[in-house]
Amino acid sequence: MIEGVAARQGIGGAPAVIDRIGISVVTPMNNEQECVEEFLRRTDAVLASMPGDHEIVIVDDGSTDRTPALLDAALTHMRRLRVVTLARNVGQCSALMAGLQASRGSTVVVMDGDLQNAPEDIPALVTHFTALLRVRSGQRMPHWSPESLSAFHGYRWPGNVRELQNIVERLAILHGGETVTAAHVTRVLPEAVMRVPATQIVLDRPLSDALDAYEKLLIAHAMVGADGNIAEAARRLQTDRPNLYRRMKRLGIETS
Repeated sequence: MIEGVAARQGIGGAPAVIDRIGISVVTPMNNEQECVEEFLRRTDAVLASMPGDHEIVIVDDGSTDRTPALLDAALTHMRRLRVVTLARNVGQCSALMAGLQASRGSTVVVMDGDLQNAPEDIPALVTHFTALLRVRSGQRMPHWSPESLSAFHGYRWPGNVRELQNIVERLAILHGGETVTAAHVTRVLPEAVMRVPATQIVLDRPLSDALDAYEKLLIAHAMVGADGNIAEAARRLQTDRPNLYRRMKRLGIETS
């Protein structure tokens, strides 16, 4: 478990109706004192220019420089800012999951705090992720249960943050608006899938339901790999677009 995942809110607070938060910019930071102020200034300016209420979620991953002090100072005048302070350094992937747990937006944009990703690119990223995840206006991302977060923490993440992003996107397609459990996570982790021998598979539901779940997993994997493009996903699955569209509708996977 990650210690210290409670978020502190900037002066002025969040909107009265939390479900109306549109974008959560989630950024883990570790010893980023040179970039903190500029990152916050530029990101806040971009979000201020966009319609709706948005938030910046910074995860201080055990920084030992002036990063914590600079974040504390920013909390006194930035109402969009939320800060999660971890008791110790847990690494980028675990810190990112703490940020996702604390975020409240219907769309999440993950950015590095060293300004290698320009905050000014946020609108384009939002458009991309919205199309990819098929998030309708006002619909929240899945809720991550504590058990699901523990399942994330237990994986080695050889592909680092990009692999984590792919897994999160896949789960969002499969379980939009639902609570993601540890079982959901372990079913889509590549290492976990490869390590399960056929003799250990337990069929705990009707065959038709199990086949539907597996089909949803395959389609979600193809959709993430195709950046949300149904035609490209159909090509990857070696089927035609109308057939894939019908299957997605039957399985309850959002297509528009």
